[in-house]
Amino acid sequence: MRYSTLDLLRLKQSADLYGRICRHTTLRKSGRLFSGKCPFLDHDDRNASFVFDPVSNSFRCYSTACGRSGSIIDWMIEFEGFSSFADAVEALGGAQIARDQRWQDKQQKLMQDNKVLAAARTASTQEKARQAAYKIFSAGTELSGSVAETYLREARGLGDIPLPGAVLRFAADLPYWAETAKGRFEIIHHGPALLAAFQNKQGRFAAVHQTWLNADGSGKIKLSLEDGLRLPAKKIRGPYMGASLRLG
Repeated sequence: MRYSTLDLLRLKQSADLYGRICRHTTLRKSGRLFSGKCPFLDHDDRNASFVFDPVSNSFRCYSTACGRSGSIIDWMIEFEGFSSFADAVEALGGAQIARDQRWQDKQQKLMQDNKVLAAARTASTQEKARQAAYKIFSAGTELSGSVAETYLREARGLGDIPLPGAVLRFAADLPYWAETAKGRFEIIHHGPALLAAFQNKQGRFAAVHQTWLNADGSGKIKLSLEDGLRLPAKKIRGPYMGASLRLG
């Protein structure tokens, strides 16, 4: 089983090395350290050469006859007879670390799968909205001689400027949907409207911009609900973020 560097560091820092050492020798506080006779029996330590550091949770014997040092895992292998690094880690709770890691991996994969699924759902929703918008735009007619042309040339002051028929169209009787009550949508108006196509960077149709007009093309229509709430004369249908209206 592989353990991350962070997991091993946490394990080494949290394990009770002090308690394990004190089972075999007496440690006395000396400044920020604890010192005592080295518990390793292969040398006679008369000068209290053994030191425990509570900050790093490590030990060291300064005797030239010993020189052993390290973490609790080194202690377990050198003094307690554990046969390998893996066995020592397992005894300190490595199995739980492995379970935690597997759980984390599972959660991470689940989060990634959910992101992919959410992205696919968003893409599907946006494509449906794009198709619905294109249906509105493609049902429109040419601007020439329409109320929409009058609006652009006279009310908007475009005069004789060429109007791109590929991205501008006219709807003679476009329905206007509004939320008349919470969760309740109704058609509250039918009338002439200017349609403009949003295009993405690749020039593909993305959304339709709808502007409802007065019957004579003198300006945008003024709409409101029965409670007096004013409604916008302009609406966009479809995923328009990142797209633009290319009029020239």
